[in-house]
Amino acid sequence: MKRFLLLLLAVMMIAGFAAAEGKVHEVSTVAQLQEALANAQDGDTVRLMKDLTIGKDETLGARDQMYVYNDITLDMNGKTLRDERTRKVERVINLQPSGSMSIIGHGRFENANHDNDFLQALGPLFIYSGHFAHDPFTWGDPDCIYKNSEPAHIGNYRKLGYMISSYINGPKGQGYQGYVTVYGGTFDSGVKNPEAVWEAHGMSANRNKTCYYMYPIINEGNQYAHGVTTYGGTYVTASPANGEANWMDGVSIKDPYYLNGQTELFVAPAPYTLTESKGSDNRMRYTLDYPVTLTVLKTLTNRTDAPTPALSGFRFELKNTATGKTYSAVSDADGKAVFDLPLENAEDLYTLREIPGDNPQMLYSDLVYDVKIVPGPREERYKPVAQLSLNGEVVDSAVFETVLMTVPATGDTQNAPLYAALLLGSMLALILISRKRVHG
Repeated sequence: MKRFLLLLLAVMMIAGFAAAEGKVHEVSTVAQLQEALANAQDGDTVRLMKDLTIGKDETLGARDQMYVYNDITLDMNGKTLRDERTRKVERVINLQPSGSMSIIGHGRFENANHDNDFLQALGPLFIYSGHFAHDPFTWGDPDCIYKNSEPAHIGNYRKLGYMISSYINGPKGQGYQGYVTVYGGTFDSGVKNPEAVWEAHGMSANRNKTCYYMYPIINEGNQYAHGVTTYGGTYVTASPANGEANWMDGVSIKDPYYLNGQTELFVAPAPYTLTESKGSDNRMRYTLDYPVTLTVLKTLTNRTDAPTPALSGFRFELKNTATGKTYSAVSDADGKAVFDLPLENAEDLYTLREIPGDNPQMLYSDLVYDVKIVPGPREERYKPVAQLSLNGEVVDSAVFETVLMTVPATGDTQNAPLYAALLLGSMLALILISRKRVHG
């Protein structure tokens, strides 16, 4: 009977874990994608199995867009979602206030019509990876009429639909919570001649104009600051240190900064790293990184009469399970070892372990922690943090205990861990025997 109850409990636990992880909806058509996004439940994942194209004359349904209502993950699975509708439409995906979405899977989001937007966030959106791009175009191309008007940006605005837009604290009490947080990915407005945009808007003469260069890649769409925060990613022709670039909305935003902690335009605050490079098309690329700190704590338990050794010099290894790349750190005098996880691998999983030393008196820890990058609290603008798990349970810290023990007098120093195990086994046996005598 006990065995049956244990088996039943195990089955229930496995079912509970499966339910907690959510269901995976695999989609191979645009219709399946639309249905899965709308009906996926909290914790579910929608995964693309093929490249999908929204045809030129295709209609998506209500207001010609897809809706997300719950807290889900969109796994692009290396695939492409492309919108080729040439008529004016509002957007491709509409994330509702009741939901949230994490984008993973290194896919592509492509927009053929520069007049159309792609994704509107009314609920929290977390971007871990992906390539977001309008099709390439030249400013002033006859096929895309950019007029000189007064004020100058009005005539150009609607020919540059944004790829992603954030809406928070919306007007008339809608309760929008569209915080957009970027941990990785590539973002490209498609402009081939960005210098013409600078010239058209007089930005060389007035660098502090509200027409910065992040628009139309990412946009705070309702005149509320801090709806968008970028921690990582690569931005083509658009330096994220240049502010948010809300050409229509930015006038009322007093601190248009996308970077956490930024107080001055054109300056990326610590601990950000902003790297500039030039692509094969001679357009500038700005790569942003924000290190995610993971602190390890070493403890020592001394079961000998000898002095307790120093806590410094213990070695630890962090391994990326997707790439196989390893990082190492050594404990200091306080027993602390620090890792900086690169945000470019924001959706990868890691394992953390101690590298055993060669001291025969030390029984080193064999614990293995799982590590992944997750959003921190909204109050800290969803700053990325390293989440630790041990045996499937989330824990607050990574602690590795080493036990200092006396080596047997035989001089055999090769099997100290074995001796410790035998000692522990003997103690358990004595306890069991004593219990049996008491209850026998």
